[in-house]
Amino acid sequence: MQTVSEKKKILFLSVIALAITGLYVSLCFNQNIWTDEAFTIDLLNRQHTFGEIAAYTATDVHPPLYYFILKCFVTLFGVHFWMVKLLSVVPMALLFVLGITYLRKRFGARAACLFLLLVAAIPCTMEYAVQMRMYAWCMLFVTGCALAAWDAFEREKTMSFIWMGVCGVCAAYSHYFAFVAVLWIYGFLFLALAFRRRGKALVKWLLMAAGSGIAYIPWMRYFLYQIRGVSNSYWIPEITLAVIRDYFRWIFASDYPAVVRLCQILFALAVAGLIGLLIADRGKRRRDAAALFALLIPVLVVVTGVALSKLIRPIFIIRYVMPAIPLLCLSAAIVFARLSREACALLAAALLCLLVLDYQATYAVEYRSTDTDATLALLHENMGDNDVILYNYKLYDFIYQCYFDDDQLVYMEDMNFAADYDRIWFLCTVYNPMPNAQVLADNGWSISYVGDYGIEQNEFWIYVMSRE
Repeated sequence: MQTVSEKKKILFLSVIALAITGLYVSLCFNQNIWTDEAFTIDLLNRQHTFGEIAAYTATDVHPPLYYFILKCFVTLFGVHFWMVKLLSVVPMALLFVLGITYLRKRFGARAACLFLLLVAAIPCTMEYAVQMRMYAWCMLFVTGCALAAWDAFEREKTMSFIWMGVCGVCAAYSHYFAFVAVLWIYGFLFLALAFRRRGKALVKWLLMAAGSGIAYIPWMRYFLYQIRGVSNSYWIPEITLAVIRDYFRWIFASDYPAVVRLCQILFALAVAGLIGLLIADRGKRRRDAAALFALLIPVLVVVTGVALSKLIRPIFIIRYVMPAIPLLCLSAAIVFARLSREACALLAAALLCLLVLDYQATYAVEYRSTDTDATLALLHENMGDNDVILYNYKLYDFIYQCYFDDDQLVYMEDMNFAADYDRIWFLCTVYNPMPNAQVLADNGWSISYVGDYGIEQNEFWIYVMSRE
């Protein structure tokens, strides 16, 4: 039976969660996407069954669960940019529900409140919370797996092991570095149970781990195929000490240097505070152990990524730690919740300020960072039924296909200037060839400059060709 005080705490936390979710939703109604998001749209448009999606994803470097979820979603609602972005908000909202329910019960309302605000305020999360990628779902699955593991450690209930296995398998089917995070979570729980000599709990762990392995067998051959492909060649540059130093900048990256510095100071204080608590309490407090566990997972994901990159070839970039970022926030929240009520209130106010600044920066990225809206408006308003769009940058053809029908697009090398088009709208990317002037003249085309435009991060000049 909840007391009046508990109900007020739940209401307060729910208001915070709903407000943050509302901010995320407001970032979804735009036409801006980047290359990886264009890959998602291209996959949805061209692969029509789950088998086709799995086969196509196998040629890439990610597991298929996110695309399966997305396929179910767009089957109901259609392939619309804003709809696909909204789907990524769903796991963030569920992550906040975990904060309001499980975290509040286990670590208190202060820790839950600080967790919500830290997850929302840390600069990298808001950007990825609305992307057409798997990262938001990975954050939910990895955090759910870690919380279930902690519950299994504390209470040794069968259902905790089941939830841990379900979340772990979902994470492994979503991103390989979410898989890495889950492996560390599984390993820590095994060591903790073995150290405590909990025989029955170890049996449950073994059954859960075996079930997880069996559940992953269908994807294993694709996983091995992708490992071989990555071992032969991959696009990620060499990882150096300078690159590793940049990891710490990226996690807190913002258009506002003061935000970056404040976030770095906050998390440095959290780590220092955790070390102090572990020494002062001599490891006897369960909450200190939980904070350490939550901190180690993202750290060890990075360590694993760097180690594999050195042993095989560069395969890790810092955004691959995103699935474990909420655990970093959880660690800091548990530590800061030990402060006085006044100190927690001051910290919450500071985080709200950071959240506002982060929202402003992310809003600018989503709505104002490219010329996509102006380009689409120009072409949609002026193109006739017998017009085509000509482009000279082959690498971006699958991105252009996200915005225009295939029968509207023609690549330079495939263009037949003798064809009976009314007008040709030419997207001329710098350093790529212009149409041959003599060919244009022979076919009666005149060309005139329209203006500087762009789609996504590809900037170009637009020219219009018409027959004299």
